[in-house]
Amino acid sequence: MWPLWTCSFVLIALIINRARALKRSRIIDASLSTRVRDRVAKLDFAGAEAEAQKSSTLIGRAWADGLREFQAGGLSISEALSNSSGIALRPLKRNLNHIATIGVIAPMIGLIGTVVGMIITFATLARTGGVDKTELASGLAFALYKTAGGLIVAIPAIVAGRIFQGKIATYAAETESAIQDVHYANVHARAQEEMKK
Repeated sequence: MWPLWTCSFVLIALIINRARALKRSRIIDASLSTRVRDRVAKLDFAGAEAEAQKSSTLIGRAWADGLREFQAGGLSISEALSNSSGIALRPLKRNLNHIATIGVIAPMIGLIGTVVGMIITFATLARTGGVDKTELASGLAFALYKTAGGLIVAIPAIVAGRIFQGKIATYAAETESAIQDVHYANVHARAQEEMKK
């Protein structure tokens, strides 16, 4: 059982790590896009960068970098924000492969225990001719405990992995939607400026 115990302890540590890292308050600020969009609508890009820098979130810091890159020239505002946001969101996937791996190998480890338990059971049958029910039950119980242990570790790993992947996808979609809002505000503001000329 020690491989399953090891997997379970590692899994708990990874789940706690990812749960902390993927807290919404650390990743995205709901009012950030509105504040940045309002500044961009006035073509105040330095002010938009300052608003992004005020945010303590991952996306806030990424947008500050993106707006700085945009002001340096060469990229559109949506490209600059998308690039910086993508780079910032990439590390959120850290350890998800490890969680998925535990979800895959835990049932296999349990299956090894099942096979060993069945071998013990059939060896007992061969030795005693099926007379010793206690030894037979012991072998079957060993097999079933290992199977159950593997599933008990695997199921939370699979569920946690899916939940964390879903959160990352949600953050990415929300960020992309906010970037489009900022982009449209920029396009609209520039069109207004052109009309005034």
